[in-house]
Amino acid sequence: MAISVSAFPPEFLDLLIQASKQRIKFTMPYNEAVSRRQWLYRLRAAMKRENHYAYNTCALVVIRIHPDKPLKKTDIVELTLEPRDTDFAAVIASQLGDLRPQEEKQEASTNDIPTEDPPEDEVETDLFSMFTKDGEDEE
Repeated sequence: MAISVSAFPPEFLDLLIQASKQRIKFTMPYNEAVSRRQWLYRLRAAMKRENHYAYNTCALVVIRIHPDKPLKKTDIVELTLEPRDTDFAAVIASQLGDLRPQEEKQEASTNDIPTEDPPEDEVETDLFSMFTKDGEDEE
């Protein structure tokens, strides 16, 4: 009998959804990491069977154990969940820079720039008074 998505803790689904957006790492004994990875694989299989709304998102998550062959089952390893092609995306960015269309780059760069100057009375012109208490020199 197949396990249903509802049989899994909701945190497992939340974890897969979050890992589709960013790398998440856990440190644990190897045998526990293998068990957790298997549970996540089973959850994804159940999602696929049930045509779950988040399956396409969660299917893009890569689940790795590093090192993959420890000496003992109790050795501490890293269980990593991350979006597929994370490493390749980093290589592209480092080699080619930002490949977004020019309009998106401009929009992103101008979003944080104020469009108006602050009123004259709000502009601090005396730098010394900015760094001393009440504008007075502390001795």
